[in-house]
Amino acid sequence: MSLTDIKVRQAHCKEKTCFLSDEDGLSLKIEPSGRKSWCYRYTDPQTKKRRRIQLGLYPDLSLKKARQVKDDFKDNNFCFEHDTASNLITFGKVGEEWLQFKLKNAFNDSPRCGVLQLAERCLQQDIYPDLQDLPFQNIKRYDLVSVIKKIEGRQVKEPVKKACSYLNQIYDYAVAMGYCEFNIAHGLNKITINSKIKKNYPYLKAEEISDFKNKLQKLDAHPIIKKALMFKLHTGVRGAELLLAEPHHFDLNEKIWKIPALH
Repeated sequence: MSLTDIKVRQAHCKEKTCFLSDEDGLSLKIEPSGRKSWCYRYTDPQTKKRRRIQLGLYPDLSLKKARQVKDDFKDNNFCFEHDTASNLITFGKVGEEWLQFKLKNAFNDSPRCGVLQLAERCLQQDIYPDLQDLPFQNIKRYDLVSVIKKIEGRQVKEPVKKACSYLNQIYDYAVAMGYCEFNIAHGLNKITINSKIKKNYPYLKAEEISDFKNKLQKLDAHPIIKKALMFKLHTGVRGAELLLAEPHHFDLNEKIWKIPALH
């Protein structure tokens, strides 16, 4: 029997996740938390295997709209067009939800927020260009491997490690939230070739520091950038602590910088 708007709105489950069938493979997934999402079960034309994808969340996606998205998916040979994909749960949407979750748990702690800014930068620069608009449940492990290999091709070590870590955390979050069944990002670090990357980070020898400081003063750059470089040179702090430093952290009389501790 087909679903109605009233049935969808009043549907709930108490102990475990359940599904309410609509028509032609469309169903409403209901979780004990009260979260509802639209799923579509179909036979993959290439592998002949049964698959289930998540079309979107209710009430963001109404019953009428969910049926339309399902029909568009079928009419396009089980592929999503751009306008249809805008209604789906994409990797970008899950990534942003994960970031917001992490921010809420940072409790406005400056170092933690700084680390999350670095995570957001990694997503924007290295991960989102390939994955952001893809339906989350359509992403395969080889898609993630392709992203990691592309970063690795730049012969940089730390961004590869961070991308592997962020992908693993996003998929852990997605499993917990019910966006997918398994963490397909688990173990991505095992396929990297970090041990073979011979390019080291640039560094200065002790006898070169004086010349570096003189050249920095003559550099045609913004004064804030020049002062920030000198500040890092004298303190050796990470970029996150420097970027998020506030005036009240500094006691000029005692000449002490009090960096807030993690809580």
